[in-house]
Amino acid sequence: MAVELYDDIEQAERVKKWVRENGSGIVIGLLLAFAGIFGFRYWQQYQFDQNLNAARQYTILQGQLTTLAGATGETAESAKVAVEQALKSLQQDYGKNLYADLASLQVADQHIKAGELEAADAQYDFIINNNDQPQLANLAKLRKARVLIDLEQYDAAIQLLDSIKPAAQYAALINRAKGEAYYAKGDRDQALAAFEAVAAELGGTPDRLVTLRLQELQQPDVQALLSQTQGTRGSLPSSLPPELLQQPAAPTSPVAVDNAAGGDETS
Repeated sequence: MAVELYDDIEQAERVKKWVRENGSGIVIGLLLAFAGIFGFRYWQQYQFDQNLNAARQYTILQGQLTTLAGATGETAESAKVAVEQALKSLQQDYGKNLYADLASLQVADQHIKAGELEAADAQYDFIINNNDQPQLANLAKLRKARVLIDLEQYDAAIQLLDSIKPAAQYAALINRAKGEAYYAKGDRDQALAAFEAVAAELGGTPDRLVTLRLQELQQPDVQALLSQTQGTRGSLPSSLPPELLQQPAAPTSPVAVDNAAGGDETS
């Protein structure tokens, strides 16, 4: 019995010694565990509140865009100011939130409809520079490239299109935009290669605009031949199709071809 009592006392002393040596570590560990649990819950609640507030501001902006679409005169100017203020607030307070990116896309579209290309370009830059989602950033790059083409910044548009990754997922859209940039730039060979790549990507059934571009670019460049022959159609090669010799060359303006094709499609 005495031996058993001695063992119990010895065990108790060992436990007390272990607690003295390790007690602070246990307390710290428990505190960290509780802090982690409460911190995670706080972060979840914070994210929920951020999304909810961003959604509310986005809904307000939607209403202001609707008002702007149907407004004229001074009412339109007031609505435009309200849209810009709401967007600025949304971008500043919730810049990394999906709602801020969606709002920027919509306002950019509004700027394009109004012919305000530089303002639209700035909205696309916001999405590209502040977005954590590659899909939205790539969409903004594709749309920004079209704006740059309209602004006659062809090389900048091509460079931007080359930055889209993974390129394979957007091959048709990238080559289509590149084709437009090369076409507007006057580089027929590069434009033809880009539009042929679009046709190949789509299984040989491109849209009407690409079809028109291919039909034009696959024919000899009559204007270039005329410049080489000092503008005399009689000195053009006899191998040219008669319709090319009798009709004026196809329009070189991208807008003219877009109108002939019934307008560009929306991606």
